[in-house]
Parts: sequence; C-alpha cells; structure tokens
Amino acid sequence: MIKFAALNATEENTSDAPRKNKEVLESDAFQKYNKALALIKNKDNEHAETSLKELLLHPYFNFDDESFSAADFFNDPAVKLLTSIYKNLGKVHENTSNYDDALECYLEAVSSDKTDITTWYNIANVAIKKVNYTLACDSFPVLCVDTTA
Repeated sequence: MIKFAALNATEENTSDAPRKNKEVLESDAFQKYNKALALIKNKDNEHAETSLKELLLHPYFNFDDESFSAADFFNDPAVKLLTSIYKNLGKVHENTSNYDDALECYLEAVSSDKTDITTWYNIANVAIKKVNYTLACDSFPVLCVDTTA
C-alpha cells in the first residue's frame, strides 16, 4: 500500500520526528525500487543489479530500532520490500545465468516469507539448472513424493 504524507522539515513539533524520518526513508526506498523494476522491465540487467544491490544498503533497512517488536517483523513494509528486492535480484542473476547468486538471493527472500510459492518455484528451477536435484525436490515436496510405496 502506498502512503502519501506531507513532509515538512520546518515543523515545530518534533515528537514524531523519528516516524517522519522513517516515512522519508520509506518513500525514497520505494522510489528507488520502482526505478530498479523499470530497469528489469527494459531488460537492463546490469543496471538493475547495481540498483538493487545499492538499495540493499539503504538506511530504511536498518532494523536496529529497539521499539521494533519481533511479532511485527514479518509484517513490516521494510521487510516486505527487502524480500521483494532479493526476489528481483535473484531473477536478474538467473536471467544472466549467474545461478549461484540467484540461489543465494532466492534463499534470502524465502527466509522471511516461507509461504511464497513463486520463490520456491524459482529456487527449484535454479537448483535444476545447477544439477542440485536434492534442493529441487526440497523446494517441490509435493512433486517428489514417492507414490509407489
């Protein structure tokens, strides 16, 4: 969900300054992510990879805040964006036949969202390309069930 907010640097009430700072960081991160998606759409894998890797270092993804509860971690927009960045970076690596890095990115993405079937599918496809059939079967447990027993 996209949120719009007027951000005023001269506001006198600074009690919500950390929240506004996070909103500025969030807006900037999403803006850069959308630019990276445009590069992917235009099949500019080299620049897309660079943009996505730079985005991984964005201060929006600083999770050192003590008020950040573990229960809210997986629902946080920053975590969801980070997961999407890893999935798209994995796809860029896969498109350039860099299967080791693609697999690493997909595994990083699935570590925060184990229910994402598309990511598991991508892991299985890359594992097959790397001739790692054990990982492919682990990614598709339904397809690898022994029905002869």
